[in-house]
Amino acid sequence: MFDQGTFSDLDVLDCLEIFGSTVRASEWLGISQSTCSRRYRQLSDALGVDFDRVDGSYLPRRNADILAGLRQAAQRWRVRRGRLRYSIGWQWGVASLELDWQDFGLRLMDSNRMLSLLDQQLLDGWLGGLLEFQALLDQPLAELRARPFWLSQRVVACPLCRWPLQLLARADHPLAGRSGLTRQDLKAYPSPGLPLGVAPQLMSQLQAHGLAHRLVDMRHHSVELWEAVARDGLSLSWASPQLLPHLRERYGLVGLDYPLPILEVGALVAHRDVFEDPSFEALLAAARQALQGQLAGLDGAAPLSWLA
Repeated sequence: MFDQGTFSDLDVLDCLEIFGSTVRASEWLGISQSTCSRRYRQLSDALGVDFDRVDGSYLPRRNADILAGLRQAAQRWRVRRGRLRYSIGWQWGVASLELDWQDFGLRLMDSNRMLSLLDQQLLDGWLGGLLEFQALLDQPLAELRARPFWLSQRVVACPLCRWPLQLLARADHPLAGRSGLTRQDLKAYPSPGLPLGVAPQLMSQLQAHGLAHRLVDMRHHSVELWEAVARDGLSLSWASPQLLPHLRERYGLVGLDYPLPILEVGALVAHRDVFEDPSFEALLAAARQALQGQLAGLDGAAPLSWLA
């Protein structure tokens, strides 16, 4: 007889791999740390996978194929129940969606880490951006359509929406209201940049315009440290247009007359088993509808272009 508790205990192992911490895993699962530790050790012993902390991460040290097989089955079970594990990337400028899915709340700046979580079937879907994966694409971002394509051997992406990044400053910034701004004008003011290897495509394109030269060691997205850093009245920042109403209302930020030629494409990215499941078409439609509903009518969201 199928024991649903096996998948429940598997959630503990999965959360430990995702979060790398018994504290965060137990908080997300709503259990105590002692219960978290007891349950992951019990399942580890039962499967013979020797699951434990290794160099700061939780991993199976034996029989990894057994754990992978169980995760594949658990993922199919979640998809057919319409309960995808997912996260919304910081690129969308949206904090939450009205979906009957399990939002893990991961707002990692490193898109490759999100790809890894999908590849391992720890997450089922990621509503993120494709800018960082340009080297994997066979066509420019501006030419993508709402058609699924292989992002890697095991991960598929379906583009949904496209938008340009908007350069920002506080309304009383020296560059606000000026026209004909140049790279040298932008270079004269600080703007946030990420450590080497984190969002390299974005950093390269920003730096080509004299931006992103003040290091911010930020692995998890923070509006305060990223888009809203321009609230100090001196710094410059940038944002997806759908976040502009919030930034204008709370921090007094406005768009500058400098069209950044940096395009982002928002997509639903998932493991191939998710895309190939008969239930997925309805789940994809629900995600698109939720995003369109969340972004509809936002003042400043006009540059968004929904893909067909």
